[in-house]
Amino acid sequence: MQSIITIAGLAFANLAVAGPCKPIRQSTVSSDIIPTTSAEPTVVTATVVPVPIVSTSAESSVAISESETAYESSTVIESSTLATVVIQETSTAETSAAETSTFVDGETSATATTTETALPTADQSCDNGGLDYAIYQHQFYNSDAPHFSSFDATFFHSATPTYEGVTERIGIQPDTDWTKPFTIYEGSPEQMFQYKAVNHRGFLYAPETGIYEVTVPNSDEITLVWFGDKALTSWTRENADLEQDYPGGTSQSFNVELQAGTYTPFRLLWANAQGELNFIAEVKAPGGKVIVNGDGGDNKYFVRYDCGGSTPTFPDF
Repeated sequence: MQSIITIAGLAFANLAVAGPCKPIRQSTVSSDIIPTTSAEPTVVTATVVPVPIVSTSAESSVAISESETAYESSTVIESSTLATVVIQETSTAETSAAETSTFVDGETSATATTTETALPTADQSCDNGGLDYAIYQHQFYNSDAPHFSSFDATFFHSATPTYEGVTERIGIQPDTDWTKPFTIYEGSPEQMFQYKAVNHRGFLYAPETGIYEVTVPNSDEITLVWFGDKALTSWTRENADLEQDYPGGTSQSFNVELQAGTYTPFRLLWANAQGELNFIAEVKAPGGKVIVNGDGGDNKYFVRYDCGGSTPTFPDF
């Protein structure tokens, strides 16, 4: 429904009273309009109808523009008592749904989850976890580092250890103060480790078939590693699968192919001569997962024997 309110800007003169040449000026205001004389603008909110309106008032006028695509709510300011305004009355039923409705995006998102399958671990139900180790004294002086030519690994085939124990980890903890006595593994006596050696032995359990990588990043003075049958009794410096000397420079690695579910004999001999000391070892499974932590952390893949009795027996230290 449309109501048109017209405010006459200028009335015609009464010719009968004023004569033919001098019109009398007179204003006529519709009874539906209350003129505004306040200097403050009055705000009228209206919806514009696309009809061009031109005021005939000589005193003032308000122009209401037409939108090309949609007729939205506009604000009209009356600045005079004389104006012509067209107001579009909009009923509740004519209100656009787009103005009052809220649209909810029906799309849903899913978070991708990657699950890493845990590798099986060695059976350690028969108190067989870890490695046997023995601590020795020796008199091999390193006069030609990094060669350490005087060192003879076979000396430890028959030497008497000063201490024997079991360790769940392998390696000297980082930042160990070598200038003071320390405990290399839990339960072992505190001592200085100049001219000492530690012989580790056990079985590496393979959780899957493939190539395993053993890495010794550095060693002071020397670290030797053997795999397979030679690790049982015939180990020498010459047939070691890996040797890392001081100063090591780059880390040394050795790859060995193992079958899933098998136990492979393993031996690691570390020895220090005069001065500083360190060694660590790391073992990676075929997929690159570290199963023996390089900083000497606990592991679930070294055992001293198989609970089922399938592993050979190491000779006594």
